[in-house]
Parts: sequence; C-alpha cells; structure tokens
Amino acid sequence: MLIRNPSSRTDSNDTATVIALGVLAATLADICHETLGHGLGCFSAGGHITLLTSTWFHCSKWSALADAGGPLGNLVAGFLALAILNYTRPTPAVRLLLLLLGALSLFWFTAQLTFESLTHRQDDWYWALQMFGSWRPVGAVVGVGGYVLVGESISALSRKQHGPNAHAIRLGYAAAAASAVIAGLLFRPEPFRSALEGFLMFGIAPLGLLSVARQARQDVGKEIGTGSVPNSWIWICVGVVIFGLFLFIQARGLGMAPFRATASMAALDVPSTPTVAPAHNTAVAPGITLIPGTFPEGQQPDGNTVMFTAPDGLIVMDTGRHAEHTQQILDFATQTKRPIKAIINSHWHLDHIGGNPRIRDAYSDVRIYASGALEAAKQGFLADYRRDLEGALQQEPNGAQAPGWRNELAIIAAAPLADERIDASGPYLIAGRRLFSLVRLRR
Repeated sequence: MLIRNPSSRTDSNDTATVIALGVLAATLADICHETLGHGLGCFSAGGHITLLTSTWFHCSKWSALADAGGPLGNLVAGFLALAILNYTRPTPAVRLLLLLLGALSLFWFTAQLTFESLTHRQDDWYWALQMFGSWRPVGAVVGVGGYVLVGESISALSRKQHGPNAHAIRLGYAAAAASAVIAGLLFRPEPFRSALEGFLMFGIAPLGLLSVARQARQDVGKEIGTGSVPNSWIWICVGVVIFGLFLFIQARGLGMAPFRATASMAALDVPSTPTVAPAHNTAVAPGITLIPGTFPEGQQPDGNTVMFTAPDGLIVMDTGRHAEHTQQILDFATQTKRPIKAIINSHWHLDHIGGNPRIRDAYSDVRIYASGALEAAKQGFLADYRRDLEGALQQEPNGAQAPGWRNELAIIAAAPLADERIDASGPYLIAGRRLFSLVRLRR
C-alpha cells in the first residue's frame, strides 16, 4: 500500500486561485507603499505626484514625510492584514491573501531598512539615516532583528489559524515576484531597471516566506494541520481585474514633470529657432548626463550642463546662457519624467547661470545652490557690464547684435541669487543625493 507523505498535499490547492491571490497580495502591497504611502505623504507636504509607477515615485516637493510614507504604508498594511488574520476566522483563500499581504509588506519594510543601513543607498530611509548618521548600525540591527521576528510571528500565526500549506505559500510567493517583474517591464523609459527593482521588492525582500513555508511543511508532518486553498472563481476574477487595472493605470507611469513653454523666452527677446544644431546628450556615468554647450556664430557661448539623477528628481549643474540650451535641459526632464529639484552653479558667468530663470519658471520649487560670488558680481563686474550693454543699445538699438545684448541684460536682471550658499568644501545632501563640493580658495 502506498502511503503519501502528509506534507506533500499540493494537489488540494487550486493553482489558478493561489496564483491570483499571490498577484493580488503583491499588487495591494505595492499600492500601499507607492500610491497610498508615498502619495499621501507627498500631498501632506504640499506637493503633487510627478511620477508614479510600480517601483518609482517622485513628488514635486521633497519632504521627509513623502519619503517615510512608503515604509509607513508597508507597516500599516502588514499589521492590519495580520491583525485581521489573527482576530477573525476567514476562508482559506482569505487566509492566504492576508498572510501574503502581511508578509510581503513587513518583509519589505525590514529588508529595506537593513539594506539601506548597510549600503548607503539613497531611497526611502535615506533621510533618516542621513540625519542620524551614527544610527546606521542600529538601523541594520533593527532591520535584521525585525526581519527574523516577522518570519517567526507569521509562522506562529499561520499555525494558530491553520493557515495555508507550504505549497500554497511558495506558489503565492512566486506569483507575487513574477507579477512585480511584469509590472516593472511596462514602464517604457526604464523597463529592465524597473523589472529588477520589482524583483528585489517581491522576490528577494520576502525570501523569509520560504522559511514560513518550511515551517508549514513541518507542521503538517507533526499533524498540526494546515489548510488547502480550493478553487474560487471570484478571487481569480478579482485578482485579474485589479492587477489588470494596476498594469494599465499605474505600472506604465502616472504623472510627469511639468513642462511648459516659458514666458521668459519672449521676455528675453531671443529667436525661437536655434542658431546652431543642438549638441547630443552624452551619458558619462550611471545617473550622470552631459548636455554640451555650444558657441553660436555671432553670439556668446553656452557652458556645459551636467544632469545628475537623484532620488527626488534631477540636479542641474550650470544652466547655459541661451533659451535653446535651457530648452534641452527642460526636454531632458520631460523625457526622463523627473522634476528638476536643484540647480548648482559652479560660478557666476552668464553662460552658466543664464537658464536659471527659465528653469524656475517651469519648476517653481527648484532650489539654487551657489556661492555668494554672484551677489558680489552684480555689484561689481556685472554692474559695469550692464552699463556697457545699455550704452551700446542706445547707440545701435536695431543693430545685428542688439537681441543678444538684450538677452544679456535680461539674464543679469532676472538671475536669482542662491537659495543655499555653498562657501566651503564638503558633502552636501541635495535632492536626496549626496554630493561633494570642492571650493577652490584664492588668495
């Protein structure tokens, strides 16, 4: 007589139902983190969403609340799911859904804290770890300890509630990871990177679920008993509909950096068409792009611009002089769907600060980082230069160089001073990215 091992009860689970529940759990956990957590944090800080996908979130206004909202969303969702599982007697399908949602959310919370504490990655926990730099070891210990505690607590709760068997837990976990990869691939600007992030979130972070499944397998062998998940067309349909809507609405990317033609172009009285062909952008390193400056014939030059990708958006290093160069910066922000959060001016020459007003017109909350040299230059060199330009315009108001002179005058008049003074070398946290400033001292 053939005796079947009681721990191998896999045929009692309905595969389609378990897969639907795993996908649904991952989708709900993602919505709690990205949409509700980060989204409500962004709105509470007075900002608005500029990008929302299954793996990326950007707010028009940086705040610690917007960053912390994601992990807090995981924490609330995880505890709420496990509390419902503990204090109610749900059906087997609902038991599996609640267990997966609680596990995915809390493993994500603790794994992210651990990872960022150990690697200095600039993400949801970066603001807290940067503020309390000496607490990184504490964050790592809390993260690891919390991860182990989550696994033990979920195993104990599953045993108490005669939760899903090992096969259902493993299959649901695999379905959750696969759904996150699929969702990431739909974000066309960066499909493979988004898919990788999705796999890290729902494939690597909740590896502790395998330990929960192993414990469930042992419980069956000890005749403690775990439940199987029967067929449920209702849950299959719910999973398909919600995941389909999630893919169509959020995974492809909601929101984009604001982009509009600025009134400054008309005010500066510059041609609407480029006088030279725009230079091609060059990716010089991951997250760093060069927009080369040009030297239009008969006009003053544009300096080079370097674009840094940061957790909160884009950092612009020097903004050029002419509207055409600034337009390339704005186009880059639009194409990457990231808001411009900061401008760094290396020095006060007009081919490095000329685009500041136009960018501020498009992104009103942008912060400008520079030394105090521009303020001094406005009282000295630039004041003399302004008088020379005004004198030249009086003599030749309709000359060939008159539009360029008016452009120079408009830049001098409109160039905003630094919001944040950088007068010393050292590390700075700008738009969520850690940069090092090297200030050259002159005798």
